[in-house]
Parts: sequence; structure tokens; C-alpha cells
Amino acid sequence: MLWSGRMYDLAVIGFGATGVSLLRQLHSHIYEQDMGPVSVALISPADSFSSGLAFGQAESFHKVNTPPELMGIEPEDPKGFASWLRQRTGKEERYPARLTYSQYLKEVYDSMSLGKSDRLCIKECRATAVDIDTSSGSPVVILDGGDEVHARRVVLALGTVTSPTFSANTGLQPILPSSICSISAPEVALVAGTGLTAVDCVRSLVKKGCQSIHWFSRSGYVPTVISRQVKYEPVAFTWGKIKSELNKRERGERLSRIVSLLRREVAYMRNPEILKADELRTKGDLSGYWDYLIERADKSDLPFQDTLSSTRYFAHKIWLKLSEEECIEFQKSFGAFWACWRHPIPMEVVEELNVYVKEGRLQLHRPVAPIKIKGGKYILENSRQKICADVLIDGTGGVSDVRDVKSPLIRNLLVRGLAMAHPCGGLKVDGLTYGLKSKLSNSGIYCLGPLAKGSLFSTNAFWFNSLCASSLAHYLAIEIRLSSCEEACRQ
Repeated sequence: MLWSGRMYDLAVIGFGATGVSLLRQLHSHIYEQDMGPVSVALISPADSFSSGLAFGQAESFHKVNTPPELMGIEPEDPKGFASWLRQRTGKEERYPARLTYSQYLKEVYDSMSLGKSDRLCIKECRATAVDIDTSSGSPVVILDGGDEVHARRVVLALGTVTSPTFSANTGLQPILPSSICSISAPEVALVAGTGLTAVDCVRSLVKKGCQSIHWFSRSGYVPTVISRQVKYEPVAFTWGKIKSELNKRERGERLSRIVSLLRREVAYMRNPEILKADELRTKGDLSGYWDYLIERADKSDLPFQDTLSSTRYFAHKIWLKLSEEECIEFQKSFGAFWACWRHPIPMEVVEELNVYVKEGRLQLHRPVAPIKIKGGKYILENSRQKICADVLIDGTGGVSDVRDVKSPLIRNLLVRGLAMAHPCGGLKVDGLTYGLKSKLSNSGIYCLGPLAKGSLFSTNAFWFNSLCASSLAHYLAIEIRLSSCEEACRQ
């Protein structure tokens, strides 16, 4: 069955934050250039349509860890969300709730008055895409109900798509973060991971009334604290010097130079916080670790964090200059370290977690053996003891290797040869056009957001996804205009 009986200029699969950003910017190009009519099919499940999973399905107390000034829906208006927030609340909120951002996304979408437009014609399809067939020459999106959407080009904006952290063969039945609100309060809980997702899991468990939470990580890294203000200016680890160093070397010889430059930068610092913080962390003094970082963050005295934060606008450029083997090595040797120090969390959240540590409700572990289940209890073993828990929460965010994902769409794309798994996570994507790399020369399928993480790197930052969406919207507008001209000439 041909859904709505037409050929669409574009189909967008996944309509969360990145999808809304893409549509907004395509909308701008169409009106700026007097194009149209352009037809777009938006394909997304009803529960995440125009809000996404990361924002729309969060709990009320889950916060963003990015200042509102960096979360505007389009690069031309980076402070758009901050302005919207002030107008709605009448106050400055440094780290608002994720649900607040989901409301902003919905209002941005609604504000485009798409139903009355004769230039941009939108069809909403609140369903799940399970396959794409290109055998007819242009993409045909297959929906879970069996309907088909024919389009000249397709953009995947699916958000984070990962494989399960715990294999089904282990017999473990971990609870996903989105399901915590529906369980009764456990007496003892294990939380896998110590990143941003795990932090939200811990806070949700506390709200449920859980008195004993044990979170664990193989790397042993735990969140750092966002400084009140950036005060340190890097001397050696600047984009100009990094670019100059990398351009002198071939791929395969560049990662070591980046590490060398960062070490040189640390030597310039009067009192780099990473040294004492790492000492406290490796001793297992979690409360001392956070006390130390909170005190220095309050004084805006975190030069190492400031240095890594300075890479915000060029880290993805460094990534594109590395060989695939160097990218894999970075993930293996520095991935957890980078996630910890480059992506700190709001001070108020860390202060809250530190209270739980001091109360004995939250403990950190580094397992020495895989998690086991025995007699209905989950068992975590560290170098000193064994902990038995009632539930296991998977707060890792999943494994980035897409070859074992549950998503039928991604599995089918891989089987058809329309996509290739990236060894650092997600799918291989062309860094210039955002087209999926595949066995076909041009499948007409593009990819944005976290699903392109292995290729683009900075896709956990919305400002970056918005920037990529802007570039792709411009590219697609050109394509659509050229194809319209070609059709007109043929007639």
C-alpha cells in the first residue's frame, strides 16, 4: 500500500530534536528562495513525535547539562531556547528540565503553521519505520503496519540507537531507565554505568525511596562538576596549534601528537585539578572527590576542564583528521576519560549526589567479575565484598555497536548493504554530505545525530546536531531545487 498515494521529496525518520531542527531549517530555505511546493513525510512513533526520547520521556527533575544559550533550534539563533525560556518563566535557569526543552521543540514545530502552507506540505506519520527498499531506484520506507512511504530521499534522525549492554545469554534482566517510574521501590539496587544516564537513574531511584544504591563502572570514572565560569585560557592546546601539528603528519601518526599537546598544556597549569581529583577517585573517596571538585568549581578554578571545554567547536574537526584505527584507539584508551572530564554535570546535581554518598545511600564500585544472578538476586563482586541487590538498572545508555541492535530498521539496512557499522559506534556517514556510506554509490539516505557518532563524534551535543542539520538542509534544498528544474525541463 502506498501511504497517502504520492511521492515525497523527503522522508524524515525519527522526529525528535534533530528532526525538528532539520525541518525548521529546510522551512527557512524554502521561504527564503521562494521554493515549493516541497513535500515532506515525518515518520516517528507518537510517544516521541516532535519531542524525542531524550527530552520528551525524561522525568520532571531530569536536567539538561548544557546552557540554554547553546540549545537554540538553529545556528542563526543559538539563544532561541534561552529567550523562549525567559519569556515563559520570567527568570534565568542555568540548567532547565529536559521536559521543558521538549515543550520548546513542540512549540517550534507548531509555530511553522505547516497545515496552512502552500510551500512546505507536511504529512505526519505516527508509526515506526522498519525497513527501506531502494530496488526501484528511490527509497521506499516500510512501516510497521505494512504501509509504504515513497520518497526521493530519506534522512535518518533516530537519536541514540544502541545494542543491549547485557547479553540475553547471561540470564540477567536489567531494567531500562524509562521503566524505573513503573517499578516499586527496591531495597537495594545496582546501577550500571556512571555517566549522565546513570546519574538520572540514581536520582529516580532516590525519588522512589530506594535506600541503598550501588553504581558500578569498569572504568572507575565518575562525573565531574561544571565550573561556574571559564577562566583558564589554553596556551598549547589551541585549535591553531593542534591543526598545525596534525597537518604535518599523516593519518595514523596524529593521535599521539594530540595527547602530547594536552600533556604540555597541563604543564602550563598552576594547579591542575585532575591530579588530586584522580588521586581521590582511585582511593575510592567519592565524597572527597566531589567535595574537592565542588569547591574548585565554585571558585571557577578548573583549568583542565576549561581546556577540554575549549574544544567544543573543533573536537569533531580533530576526529575527522584521525585514521579509523586512531579513532578506535581513542575510544579504547581515552573514551571513558573524555566522557568524564569533557562532559561535566551541573553543580546542584553533584551536590545532591554527594549528599546521598555521605548518607550511605550511594556507593561506587569497580567490579572484578561480571554481574551474576542467583536466587533472584543480582550479585556484584568487587575487590573487598559481594553486594546482593533486588534489581539491576542499565544506566549505561547501551553499547554503541549497532550490529546487535533490536531496531529492525537498522538491522535491515545493514543486511541490505544500505548501511555500514562504524567501529566507534553508529553508522558510517560521509562527513561532507551526511549520506550513509554503503555498497551503493548513492542510496539517497542521509543520517544525522547520535546514530552518526562514530563518523561525526560530537553528536551528543545538540548545538552540533543543529549545525549538521543546517548543512544538510542547505544541501537538500539545492538538491530539491535542481530536481524540480530537471523535471520542468523534461516536461
